[in-house]
Amino acid sequence: MTIRVTLFDAEGRDRDLNLADMNVSRLGESHLLWIDVEGRAEGEVRAVAERLGLPREVTEDLLDEVEEPHLHLYSDFFTLDVRTLEERGGKLENVEIDFVAGRNFVLTVHPCPVAFLQAFREQQRGDTDLGALSSSAFLAALLDWLLGGYYRTIDTMEAELDRLDTAILAKGMPDDDLLTRIVRHRRRVSDVRTALAAHREVFAALARPDFWFGQQGAASVHFVALFSRFERTLSAVEDARSLVIGTFDLYMARSAERTNDIVRVLTIATVLLGLGAFVSGLFGMNTGEPWENMGVRGFYRVLGLILVLAALVLVFARRRRWW
Repeated sequence: MTIRVTLFDAEGRDRDLNLADMNVSRLGESHLLWIDVEGRAEGEVRAVAERLGLPREVTEDLLDEVEEPHLHLYSDFFTLDVRTLEERGGKLENVEIDFVAGRNFVLTVHPCPVAFLQAFREQQRGDTDLGALSSSAFLAALLDWLLGGYYRTIDTMEAELDRLDTAILAKGMPDDDLLTRIVRHRRRVSDVRTALAAHREVFAALARPDFWFGQQGAASVHFVALFSRFERTLSAVEDARSLVIGTFDLYMARSAERTNDIVRVLTIATVLLGLGAFVSGLFGMNTGEPWENMGVRGFYRVLGLILVLAALVLVFARRRRWW
C-alpha cells in the first residue's frame, strides 16, 4: 500500500505532503492536490476518504471492484472508474483505476503500479504550474495519458505485425509458429478493443453539457477534445485489427503458394515415374520384336532412353519455372 500526496502550487513550490498534513479546506485557487493511492487496503482508503470528506458510498465504491467503467456526479465532486492495460508476463491485464475529482483535489486509487501514472510523474521536473489547473482539467490530462497508453500498446502490436509479415515473406519460420503468433496478436487486439470500447459512454458523458454545466466550465473544452482523441484511439485499434486480418491473408496466400509448389513437384515426379513405366512396359511386351533379345545392352539402352526423357521433362519444367 502506497499513498503519495502531491501539492502543486502555482505561486510557490510543488511538494509532497504527509497524509496527516493534508487539509483540503485550506487549498486556494493556485493549489491542486493529487492523492495517489496504490493498493486497496481498506484502512488506508478509508483514512484518505475521511480526510477528503467523501461520503460513505463513495468510499465503498473505491474499495469494491466493478465490472464496467462508470461516471457518477455529486453536488461538489464526481467519481470516475476506468480501465488501463498493463503488461504482465507477456499478457495484457485489465487494471481498474478510480478517480475522484473535487474542488482543488484529485484522488486516484488503483491496485498495482500503473505505467501511465508513473510516466506522468516522471515528466514533472521541478516546480510546475499545474496548481493553476482545475481538478477537471488535471483529470483530463491524466485521461489523455491513459489513452496514450492504449496508443503505445497499439504501436507495439503494429511493429510486431510488421516483423511477422517479414517472417512470412522470408519463409524463415515454421508454419505452426507463424499461425500461433497470428492468433496471439488477434487475441491481443480483441482484448485492447474490448477494454477501450467499454469507455465510450464514460468519455461521451464527460463531453456532454449536462456534465460540465455548473462545474469548472473551462474544462469542457478539454473533455470535448478528449472524446475526439478517444474516437481516434478506437479507430487506431480497428486499423490494428485490419492489420491482423491482412497478416492472416498474407499467411494464407503464402501457404497456398507453398501448396502449389508441392503440387508442381509431385506432378513432375508423377510424370517422370509414368514415363519410366511407359517405356518399360513398351519394351517389355511379348510381341517377338528384335529388342526383346538384346540382353544386357538392351536394358541399358532402355534405361538411357528413360533418363533422356526424364531430363527433357526436367528442362521443360525448369524453363516454365515449375520448380
